[in-house]
Amino acid sequence: MDHQDEPRDEPGRAERGEEDEEGRPERRQRVEEGDLNALLRILARQRVLALAERARAATHADLIRALRENGMLTSEEVAAAMLAVPRGSFVPAEYRAEAYTDAPIRVEGDGEDGWNISAPHMHASMLEALRLRPGDRFLDVGCGCGYLAAAAAMLVGPSGRVAGLDTRSYCVELAEDNTARLRDTSPDYAAAACEAEFERHNAFLPSSKYRGRFNKVCIGAACPEERVHLLLQLLSDEPGSLLLAPVETDLRLYERRRDGSARFSVVSSVRFSELEVPTDATVALAAADDARRAALAVAVSGSTYASDMERALAAGASDAAGEAPAGAEESGGGGDGELSSSGALANGAAAAGAAAAGAGPGGGGGGEAAFARVSAQLGAPDYVLVGAGWQLAAHRAVLQARCPHFRARLTSGMRDANGASATVPEAFPQRSIEALLRYLYTDTLPPGLDPPALADLLHAGCFYGCSSLLQKAVRTGGGGCGMNAPFLTPQPT
Repeated sequence: MDHQDEPRDEPGRAERGEEDEEGRPERRQRVEEGDLNALLRILARQRVLALAERARAATHADLIRALRENGMLTSEEVAAAMLAVPRGSFVPAEYRAEAYTDAPIRVEGDGEDGWNISAPHMHASMLEALRLRPGDRFLDVGCGCGYLAAAAAMLVGPSGRVAGLDTRSYCVELAEDNTARLRDTSPDYAAAACEAEFERHNAFLPSSKYRGRFNKVCIGAACPEERVHLLLQLLSDEPGSLLLAPVETDLRLYERRRDGSARFSVVSSVRFSELEVPTDATVALAAADDARRAALAVAVSGSTYASDMERALAAGASDAAGEAPAGAEESGGGGDGELSSSGALANGAAAAGAAAAGAGPGGGGGGEAAFARVSAQLGAPDYVLVGAGWQLAAHRAVLQARCPHFRARLTSGMRDANGASATVPEAFPQRSIEALLRYLYTDTLPPGLDPPALADLLHAGCFYGCSSLLQKAVRTGGGGCGMNAPFLTPQPT
């Protein structure tokens, strides 16, 4: 039996290149575009691997040089920042042999899940894409070993802010240790970079401590498309604020618009491990808890130490020859004898900040010894705080510049404005005023405050209007006393 060919249909519109009702050519085009994108990703990956092979280096400086020669690092500022942060000092010790290769490092966790340290060329790309400038507020989500945060701290400078978040306690501790060691061993870095802060926290969970506080944000792991809006809450409403995040396989740069929305552009195709995404119920519970904390929070202002001391020096210079008031006596008390300066201060204020380094107000060698080096700038103490059976010497210029209560008192034009002393209410023990003076002169708190001493200090700080002292106590964990006061969450004024 002969087999006849089955009748063939005439070529349809789709085969002739025309669009039918189902849009088949469009689907074919999408498939072809998908294949092309996949091919481009493969080629890009091969190029990265080839460049990584070429970027094997013996030292950190050689690594940075190789990145520049390969075109993976083009910004002079970013190159200088990365050069100041040796990668070998940040990776865990057992991975140091891989530190100077331009490739990711997989770190197997100790009791926790493993995690990745991004390749140096990726750190360079992220820092360049975010265009960090002095004074920027930068948040590193998934901070890992702290390398990116440390380099960012150089770019934003002492006037900026850098914070790092990670869900792994091991990473937070590693980042803190790495950045602290770098600051201790590199004075140039410490002088040029702000001090980074790190905390264990899942960035998807709402927190008033981080929400809207940063104008530059970097996400260090892949985020699902449907969760990006939670990360955008971290970004400031300032137009031009940037958030860089791997979303699926795209590295996206989101930019805040004037109307508050955010648009994105794709920087490159990437492959990152995924972020730890909480459930909707966990996010909702965190939002409720954050709202409760916000309702109980106390609004306080930040430290203005440098500008305050600059004013104090300017005021003291006009009366540098002033003598200590007749009633001034050496105070008793057994202070710890050690005060640390808060760091470099503007226009000679460093000398005043370091003046208390030998002994605290009323501690060790007494009031005169405590302010010996301050007198080199401000002259002898010219004011006395008189308590129940004790006296503490101080400088009017410092009290007026640093303490709202004394600023109002000494500039009121009333009779006691020109007086040489002030009576301290009996409710405040000597130790609380000594600690208050230490804070006014050095912007630091005495170490090891026990809860009663901390309570006395906060009471005195509130009475004398030093709201920034409250924030200092919260940020330093209650002066090292271990007191947990979650209701004292610092809020912007």
